[in-house]
Amino acid sequence: MELNHKKISVAQLNSDMEMPVKKNSRFHFKRIRYSSDNRNTAVEITIAKGNQSFTSFASGPSNRQNRLHLTAAAVLSAIEKSIKANGMLAVAEVQKLHIGGQSAVAIAVCLSSNNREDILLGTALIKGDDLESTVRATLDAVNRKTAILKSC
Repeated sequence: MELNHKKISVAQLNSDMEMPVKKNSRFHFKRIRYSSDNRNTAVEITIAKGNQSFTSFASGPSNRQNRLHLTAAAVLSAIEKSIKANGMLAVAEVQKLHIGGQSAVAIAVCLSSNNREDILLGTALIKGDDLESTVRATLDAVNRKTAILKSC
């Protein structure tokens, strides 16, 4: 059979390249509950993966920066519940920033597995609530490495 190379092309992937992730293997934001008084802040996060939901809670001192950190920590805790692994994910840093005329949240998540440490980065534009944007930035960072989390 004769093939026309202008009409047919073949792509070859390196073995270390990640394949596209199936929709049901990604984490999605479901709900956030937040309460605060003069001294303490509490955040409850619910995320979903496929048809399963995972809820986690974080609390700590009330201050503007800590609210973002607690929110991201609660998301990571819920993810660890879903993969049945503790101490694998940690918030390295979370920041509000201004870029391209927009406000955004950027996060660095530390992933520790198999005697190796990686930093996962995620971002989300702030479209109203900065805590919800923190959840979305955290999921942005982690969903990029869903295949790694499955193997742990």
